[in-house]
Formats: sequence, structure tokens, C-alpha cells
Amino acid sequence: MKKNLMSIVVLLSILLVLAACGSTETSDKKDAEGKTAGVVPLYTPGSGGTNYVIGAGISQLFNSSKEMPDVVLSTESVNGSAEILKNLIARKDKGKAAFGVPASDIATNIYEGKDPIITGEHQELRAVTWFSYAAIHIVVPENSKVKSIADLKGKKVGVAPKGSSPYNFMQTLLEDEYDMSFEEDVKVIPLGNAEISEGLQNGSIDVGILTGFIPAPLITEVAQLTDVKVIPFDESELDSFTENHPYYSSMEVKANTYKDQKEDITIGAFETMLLTHEDVDDEMVYNLTKFIMENGEKIKKVHSSFDISPENVSKGVVIPFHPGAVKYFEENDIQYE
Repeated sequence: MKKNLMSIVVLLSILLVLAACGSTETSDKKDAEGKTAGVVPLYTPGSGGTNYVIGAGISQLFNSSKEMPDVVLSTESVNGSAEILKNLIARKDKGKAAFGVPASDIATNIYEGKDPIITGEHQELRAVTWFSYAAIHIVVPENSKVKSIADLKGKKVGVAPKGSSPYNFMQTLLEDEYDMSFEEDVKVIPLGNAEISEGLQNGSIDVGILTGFIPAPLITEVAQLTDVKVIPFDESELDSFTENHPYYSSMEVKANTYKDQKEDITIGAFETMLLTHEDVDDEMVYNLTKFIMENGEKIKKVHSSFDISPENVSKGVVIPFHPGAVKYFEENDIQYE
């Protein structure tokens, strides 16, 4: 009896190992015609953020639709845009399909070989569509003497670490439009969102740079804890800036969006995009593009900020589009250049 039991245990162990091997193979393989099959990752920033929620919604809806029954789109949250790009490049090097939702400025810098972290040109990257935005809020205490961006000189500014889109945006804006160095004329303090909120409350920083889809929960939350205000951008400076850097944009914030905000103001933003690489087969990209473009109402129920439409597929996109996306756009007379 013991011998039989041992034989069963051994057999089950072998079957489990074989099943695991089969699962790994399925996630990596293409079918006999070279088309994508198995698990395809969709990399997004941290779970809970807007792009993660939208990405997870798209994955679930796409899989449920059986648009590609041999494909399982799997949302995977990672630590920011640079890591999204690292994963995409690694998948390309292994000949595997993947998608990601990075900030467009970071993706463009990496494509062009201008990123300080991921070196070299990576012209294997291909765009699928614009995805969303994150508005740049320059937040100060209500009684602050900072009234404009020009007043940031000499101030202690809490912002996401170097290499992040909020940091890149502010650094480039100050250098291009205000003849200021973000690292020399401003006292930059790299902080997370919770630390920026705390710093605004206890006075350890003069200014906090917080981002999000308008109305941004981060701003609403800090306004409940202490009296703050959002500094407006100078529209002429912002227009010049976004013209030279198309992956950045301007946003209008209507009066009363935030506590004690009595007037409409204009602020900056950075765009995000859906990205893949050149070796992903056209059918995979075509079908995902088609699904996103034709199921907007369903996706919007997942997150109200979803706003991909024929009018904005190329917003902030500098990287060339994948042929699969181009095929769908041209079939439907969608302007993408």
C-alpha cells in the first residue's frame, strides 16, 4: 500500500512538472504560421494608477471577447516607464510579443538614444496609439509667495526622482523657457507623493510637483489636510514649450475643480502611449488596435478617464507606428501622422 502511494506521489510530481513546462512554452511560443499565441504581457506603471486600471480593463475585455482565442493579454505592473521600456526591449531581444504603457517623453528619449539610464538608440520600438495623460500640478501652501513658475528660483521643490516624467518636464521647461537650471537654480528634493504631501503640510518643502488625471486625487487629498493652491502656467510660455516638445501638452482646469480654486487656470501635462516593438506580428497589433478603437464605451466603464478616439491616436506620439496599427488606421481613414 505504501509502495503504491509512493508511486502515485511520484507520478503526480512528474505530471505537475510537465504541466509547468507546457505552460511556460505556451506563454512564449508562436503558432505554426508565426502568429502570436499564449500569454502576452501588457506592462503598466504601478497597480492602482490610472494606466494600470485602464490596461487591466482592456486586457480583461480583450480576453473575454475571444478576438484572438489563442492569446491571453496579461497586465503586469512595474516600477515606472523606464522599467516598462526595459521589459519591452528584453522581450524584443527574445523574439517575444509585448506591449507597454510608458510616458511618451521617456519612450521617445529611449527610442532616440537620449535616455541617461537606458543607453543607445532603440529604434525597434513602435507606437500603437496615444493612451492617456498626467497633468503637472505645481502645488504650494495657500500663503506662499510663489505666484508663478518664475518664482521657483531658490525654492525647495519636492518632485519625483530624476529620470521620471515630472522631473523631466520641469527640468526641460525651466531650461527652455525660463533660462533656469532645475538642478542649480532650484533646490530639488526627490520625493514620493506621500512625502511631497507631508512636506507641504510641515513646511519642509516650498513647492510640490504632483501629477494625475484632472481632478487629481493627490491634490484633493492634500487640500483636505492643509490649505494649498495650484500655480497656473504662463500660457504663452507653455505654448512655445509644447510646440517644441510634442509629448508635453497643456490642460485647462476649470474653476472649483480644487478647493478654493476660484478661476480657470492652465497647467502642463505629459502624454502616455501604448507601445510595442517591430517584431510583434501585424495581426496581433491590428486586432488589439481594432478592439481598443471599437470598444471605447466598454473601456470607459472601467475608468472614466479613458478617451482614445480617432482624433487623438497620434497625440504626443513621435515614435513610428507599428504596421498593424497603421493598417487599421488606414482602413478607417484615421489620421495618424
